[in-house]
Amino acid sequence: MRFDLPAGLIHGDAHPNNLLYARRGVLLGDWDHVGHGPREWDLVQAVYFHRRFPVPGDDLGAAASVYGWDLREWHEVDALVGIREVSGLGSYIRTAAAKPFARAELTYRIKTLREHDATALWNSPSRT
Repeated sequence: MRFDLPAGLIHGDAHPNNLLYARRGVLLGDWDHVGHGPREWDLVQAVYFHRRFPVPGDDLGAAASVYGWDLREWHEVDALVGIREVSGLGSYIRTAAAKPFARAELTYRIKTLREHDATALWNSPSRT
């Protein structure tokens, strides 16, 4: 995979569920996947969440404008989103035997991936 941005410090799991709200503003928590790598990996989280878990007011265009680069226009975005989608199955695989919601969501997500349905909405991981 060819990356357009220079490698740098990445969070590794940057997404809305890892935001902490403090008096001084918003902080990014859960730094156990931090490393040096392609910055596109952190940026793809916003595209992934926008596709699978849209929320009102979610504006990828505004975020891209502030960042100065729009990942959605990158030639490898769909491949990186696909990697993120598959990696997102892990928590459901671990809990599917004991939790009916996790089992149903895992089955649904695998079905949509097999059908190449990039428009299917998924249930929020916070429900597991």
